Amino acid sequence: MTRLLKVLLYCQPVYVAVADYESPELKVCEGQFLEVLDQTNPHMWLVKTKPTKVNPSRVGWMPASYLEQKEGGGLVDRRSTREVFREDIIQITNKPAEAKVKRRYALGELVEAEKDYINELSDLIEQAEAEDPVKFRIRLQLLESSKSW
Repeated sequence: MTRLLKVLLYCQPVYVAVADYESPELKVCEGQFLEVLDQTNPHMWLVKTKPTKVNPSRVGWMPASYLEQKEGGGLVDRRSTREVFREDIIQITNKPAEAKVKRRYALGELVEAEKDYINELSDLIEQAEAEDPVKFRIRLQLLESSKSW
């Protein structure tokens, strides 16, 4: 069963740590995703951390005020590229597959950055045209004529 299917079937809310927290049994970093196992006590919740290459999954109690529920019920597409990348890398056992995943995410981030850049340029062009349409058309014609050289 795929991870997305598991998330959709079980629909458990995903929580994220809003600040660093450390106790003898548990160490949580800001932004880390956690599964809440028990929230009967409104002040202290039993949570489970996600395993990493270096650290196994840990279970422990932490203040509920350190946790915030993520919107969207924890759907995979709500996570940032970095969060998805981190989880995918954890599950990979061989180096060639790991390199392939890293390349895929690097290219994905590059494409997203380029899309953002194009959107910002479009906004600037619209703003320049709205401020002085005549000047804008003259500059555009000059630009087009310089390309024909």
